[in-house]
Amino acid sequence: MKTFEPFSIKNARVFLFLTLILLVGGIYVFIYSDYGMGGMLKLAPDAVLIDTIQKPTPQKYNQVLQSMGEGGRAFYLKNIHRIDTIFPFIYTMPMASYAYLILSGLGLYKKKALIISFFFFIPAFFDLGENYYLYRIVSNYPKENLESMLWAIKFSNLKGITRDLLFYTLIVVKILQIGFGFVTKNR
Repeated sequence: MKTFEPFSIKNARVFLFLTLILLVGGIYVFIYSDYGMGGMLKLAPDAVLIDTIQKPTPQKYNQVLQSMGEGGRAFYLKNIHRIDTIFPFIYTMPMASYAYLILSGLGLYKKKALIISFFFFIPAFFDLGENYYLYRIVSNYPKENLESMLWAIKFSNLKGITRDLLFYTLIVVKILQIGFGFVTKNR
């Protein structure tokens, strides 16, 4: 009788596939559905997601908050903030799954590969920190909360740096793995 191996390569591939499906569904809900950004655009056609601002500053936050209007801000607090509490983990799960597959392919013991793959959730925690401060900013508008804005900017920068660093490291490791044939029998 075959025993179930939760961290087998086959199961990791299935999990990666499922997390990618979840990511596509999450993007749809977050961006296109009436519960997400699609619903907010009906209330505030010029609005953008406050946590997608490139190089955020307090002035940019205020411009976005103003463009959202009262209805858009209320919608953000009621709907989008809720989605954005889960979404950071939805977009980091495929990276962590793929990291596990790559690291297992390099010959790392499965437990070590699993532990290292958890580092790919770090951007999600920075994203949650950013979301916390954005919630405070939106809920207190029009009163400007400069301290919360500065914390949101710090968390936004840390999220972007760690996400990009981990993502590009994953790509480089995979290229090296393919280029140099560092594929070994999984342990």
